[in-house]
Amino acid sequence: MSSSLPVLQVIIPLLSAVICALLKNNTLVKVISSIVVVVSFSIALVLFSQVYSADVIKYSLGGWVVPYGIELKVNIFSATMLVLVNFIAVMSILYG
Repeated sequence: MSSSLPVLQVIIPLLSAVICALLKNNTLVKVISSIVVVVSFSIALVLFSQVYSADVIKYSLGGWVVPYGIELKVNIFSATMLVLVNFIAVMSILYG
């Protein structure tokens, strides 16, 4: 599960955006978006702790090699930015 965290950090907010766009109940949209933001922040924290203890996390999409496929890399800078952006998102959802 932890090896697929970089792709989950991208997929979960995108899927929730589609779901929230299709819903008409405003309260349900707020609940779903709040849950997704907290889950995304927790994934960012786990990624940061993994990168801090290791070096770089690499995830190849589809199993293709790098010149032909897509590879997600998470280093310390990108993990720090993930935590910062997700922290701001959590604060804006809670207090906005």
